[in-house]
Amino acid sequence: MCGWILVSTLLEVKAASKHELGELYRSRCGIELDLRSIKELLGMGELRCKTPHMVHPEISAYLLGYNLVCAVMAQAANAVGVLPRRLSFKATLSTLRAFQQELRHHAGRRGRELWGYVPAAIAGARLLVRPRSVELRAVKRRPEPYSRLMLERSLARDRLLQSHARA
Repeated sequence: MCGWILVSTLLEVKAASKHELGELYRSRCGIELDLRSIKELLGMGELRCKTPHMVHPEISAYLLGYNLVCAVMAQAANAVGVLPRRLSFKATLSTLRAFQQELRHHAGRRGRELWGYVPAAIAGARLLVRPRSVELRAVKRRPEPYSRLMLERSLARDRLLQSHARA
């Protein structure tokens, strides 16, 4: 018998059909892509704050940026009559960054004219429809050439100078 078994934490058997659970499972790809966009494209792969008190605002800032880009994607998708999921987050972000400098310099009427071109530019980067696509579940991270600095720079510099003086 060919197939797969999906395990759920739902306690009520009739709460969702097999078809609904299967669709939810297949939609996980979109969630994984969203998380990848936040971590890699927006730069949240490694948090800079060291205390829990400061990590929360840092994560909130990344999520705010992600939601703003998604809002622009939704506007562009609505303008051309497609679903926002059919547009590329990376292309949207690149387009916004490309227009950013010009929009800063041109306030008022000219800025609104420029902004009118943004949805069409974003909508031009549609994603291919890939039903049941298969993606690797592996991480390919390159080793960094230097170790991490885990103490104050001045102390590390002093230690380095001392080790060179001994040699």
